[in-house]
Amino acid sequence: MPQGGNFGANSIPDTVIGTDFLFQGRTTTYKDYTCTKYVATATSATVSYKTVAGGTAVNFVLAAVGDEMEFQFVPSQLTAGDGKGVFLCYPCDCDDPMTGTTVMSDTGYGYILTGSTTHARPNTNRAFGTTIIGGGGLNS
Repeated sequence: MPQGGNFGANSIPDTVIGTDFLFQGRTTTYKDYTCTKYVATATSATVSYKTVAGGTAVNFVLAAVGDEMEFQFVPSQLTAGDGKGVFLCYPCDCDDPMTGTTVMSDTGYGYILTGSTTHARPNTNRAFGTTIIGGGGLNS
């Protein structure tokens, strides 16, 4: 299962991919995709998936058209699909760690020690400055 963060604008599952197409392209076309929902387009939609790398595949069966299952699917771990369902996916392998400014001295909060523990100055960095929404869509 992927680890790390996926907090970008591309994290909305906006690509609908048929089970058979996803299975065929699981190691090529869709290798860097993550899927978050499986939806049945016919009765008894079945997909087999290895929940743990090297583990035994588990069959997921949706009984009726429109039944759905929310789960973080990694295409490369699909082992079979009958073509009776679709996945909602987006292009992100989500193996990258969350990035951004995390060091306190870069945040604009608190104080920065200068030279020793007896001298401190206010932290003037603005990594997390205020965002004002409005003004015709301008942010500052």
